[in-house]
Amino acid sequence: MNHGSRVSAGHGRRSALIFRSIVAAGLILAACSMWVSAAVTFFVHPDGRLAAADPTLDLAFRNAAGLPLHEFDFHEFVHGYILEPSPLRAGPVSVRPNLLDRLGANAADLSLNGNRLIETYVVVPDIPGIIEGDPAGGATLLNRTFAGTGDVVGAAIEFTFDEPVEAFGTWILDDILEPSKYVLEVTEVGGAVARSAALESGNGVALAVEGFLGAVSTAGITRAVVIQQNLAGQASNADFFYLDHVQVGGRFPPEVCDNGTDDNSDGQADCADSECDTHPYCQENCADGIDNDGNGLIDCDDPDCWNRPDFPACGETLCEDGLDNDGDGATDCSDSNCFGLPGCRVERLCGDGLDNDLDGLVDCDDPDCSEDEVCPELCTDGIDNDADGLVDCEDLECMAQDVCPSICESLSPAVPIVGCPDPLCFVVPGCNAPACNDPFADLDGDRDVDQSDFAIWQLCMGPVVDATGICGCVDRVKDGVIDAFDFAAFQACVSAPDKPADPNCD
Repeated sequence: MNHGSRVSAGHGRRSALIFRSIVAAGLILAACSMWVSAAVTFFVHPDGRLAAADPTLDLAFRNAAGLPLHEFDFHEFVHGYILEPSPLRAGPVSVRPNLLDRLGANAADLSLNGNRLIETYVVVPDIPGIIEGDPAGGATLLNRTFAGTGDVVGAAIEFTFDEPVEAFGTWILDDILEPSKYVLEVTEVGGAVARSAALESGNGVALAVEGFLGAVSTAGITRAVVIQQNLAGQASNADFFYLDHVQVGGRFPPEVCDNGTDDNSDGQADCADSECDTHPYCQENCADGIDNDGNGLIDCDDPDCWNRPDFPACGETLCEDGLDNDGDGATDCSDSNCFGLPGCRVERLCGDGLDNDLDGLVDCDDPDCSEDEVCPELCTDGIDNDADGLVDCEDLECMAQDVCPSICESLSPAVPIVGCPDPLCFVVPGCNAPACNDPFADLDGDRDVDQSDFAIWQLCMGPVVDATGICGCVDRVKDGVIDAFDFAAFQACVSAPDKPADPNCD
């Protein structure tokens, strides 16, 4: 349902759009009012679920955007910061994300952080089409930045554009330390400001996708701000929230690609404007030795010629879509064009005699193949056959072999069982798991589960070094790695500061 509307009133008029409280599928959107502009349509779509969140809630927004949308899923980012100048571009438009405090001022401490603007964060669930997190390997935008003396939590994430754009939209994932709602504020060409209705899923007790917020303008958007509020509608900076799959419309006004005019006044007309790269009038003929689209690149040197089955000699660069884009009979990582490209930076084909990820290691010599059935560990040859760093009986694959004693056996009743610290031995008689608090997520032992416990949880992220220590308590699935599965178990136990956690949450 689109809770935004296009209003015919003049600029600057304060109009109240009253929405009836809606309760559907457990989601609540409370009555609200907002600033509106004659040029803006807002799209407010709450969800409130996690793994079951609906990735199609942005379709109305996408259909309303007349210009091509550029989507940022931050898949190429790791845990870190986006730096200045921002590396994000929506076609020819530079997109700059920034952190604002509850007063709307810049919350990033640029001098102490080497011009770091905003944190990219990876320890969030992976929800296809909505959130790219662990274990997919992507990142989200987090409303937090380090200021030298501690974490500063911002109340809003701001996006500015060096040229006006037609549309802006984003998915929101809410942490659960405080129930929140969200509004989208956009500034148009000329300075008019418009605000959406509040996005509130009604789920204040669990980590959840709040939903999707978007805006489409017929005047052009120069600034968009996602603002966090408490349930009373006041600016809040007491909680984390995450943005992902941010969608930005094309430059406004658009370039008309076949009229000989520089319509958007950027100095480039028709096919010389990058905005026309995909226009049929400006398509490159990839085998005639001519720069047909006027971008300075000829034939296969032009990205327009990549991934085209009518010109297979120009190669494939879309390596994660399951398609043979260049029509040469090889799909994704099996195509030599994809070796070493994103999506093909691990050795996936372990028996083809090729270095598919271009790391200098072929097939079973590559650690990526350590768990592949074509690269078994031979348990008596003194060689690390599967390149996982473990030789013969040290390798878990050899544990069941008669030539290798159980790692949980002891030499005599008086000798402690050497293997008990290994999580694999916790179920063996005589071996016990480490003593944990009740619930396990109360890592600081003060009976509640809050941000201080989360800070300790973060220290355990990655491989478990000491399974008998507190990180062994955090490893709920006992796989030796603290990851998104363990994060979900921790989230289920969160209470609040000084509020006793449910001992049965796990």
